[in-house]
Amino acid sequence: MAYILCVCVLLGCKKKEGLNSFIPDTNSSARSELDVFGVPGNWIQLNELIDSTGTTNISSSAMYVRRALNGHFVLIESDTRKGFGSKQNFMVKHFDESANTNRYRSTWFSDDGSVQIFEGDWDAGLKKMSWAPLFPRLFQTVYSNTNFLMSEIVIGNEEKILNIEISTKTNLISQLKSVIKYAGDASSSEKKPTPSPEMARFGRAGIWEEDQTMELPDGTKMKLKGRSRMHWSRSGKELINEGALYRADGAGKPSHFMWVKTWSPAQRLYRYLYFFEDGPVHHYTGMWEVASESILWRSAYTPGRRMEIRESIKNSRNRQWTMTAAEEGIITFGSGESRFVE
Repeated sequence: MAYILCVCVLLGCKKKEGLNSFIPDTNSSARSELDVFGVPGNWIQLNELIDSTGTTNISSSAMYVRRALNGHFVLIESDTRKGFGSKQNFMVKHFDESANTNRYRSTWFSDDGSVQIFEGDWDAGLKKMSWAPLFPRLFQTVYSNTNFLMSEIVIGNEEKILNIEISTKTNLISQLKSVIKYAGDASSSEKKPTPSPEMARFGRAGIWEEDQTMELPDGTKMKLKGRSRMHWSRSGKELINEGALYRADGAGKPSHFMWVKTWSPAQRLYRYLYFFEDGPVHHYTGMWEVASESILWRSAYTPGRRMEIRESIKNSRNRQWTMTAAEEGIITFGSGESRFVE
């Protein structure tokens, strides 16, 4: 589903482009700002964690890095090989050109299904990225007695150091130092994922097409079409969709998008993250409703906008949805259907 979140782009240009505009996979960076994250491929991460008792725990993780949506996003998957138990994590990094400051974004999908969005500030002189929580704003209230520091220091295209420290004014809670090094091409390291039943209900990996109808505040209805590629993360815990949305009459430029869905077993909660190309990331949560065989998604983090999306899943080849969006008192309605192609 490419929900109707790209209206301004679609309405803002009358130049006709190919109706089936679709972005293929590429490992080339679309923006020079993304080069700070290093090259795609296999990486090895050596971790040293000191806990509140002063005990040091050692582990290593295999990391798999690739570009997404024609080079506008960096996808990072990590698999801990020893220590800390068995854990898989997934990250999306990108550049938000709509932000005034701290324009880098890093969205972490943890092993337990939780999601954390960070904003980053790049110091070119020090070759250092300083990260701070954006949502939820952990440790950032005036009542918090806890300090959170996270940074990445880039040694070169093939090495960097990650530092994370959580502390109070008097005590260290935890301190992590990770040395991350490039380990070669990732083309031979593909593995077939096995999604959970909760995630598998969203449908098959492959090419999807969709039709949308959007009703604008003045009553005008606009027909839209979309085409996307849906695929699983290596762990099968995240479903990723990359594609393009365009006007059915051929006017305007296609608007490209990516979304990621995941499942939190402990909370029995779905999470849905919508990434605008070179823009912000929006976060929704939803629960499965057995009687209606659908999910009602509600805004968790959509600054300046409140949205509800009802997604009905008929089978592994078809999804339907309706949407209501409110922004500054203006309400927009939409509906659509997605179909598996191949």
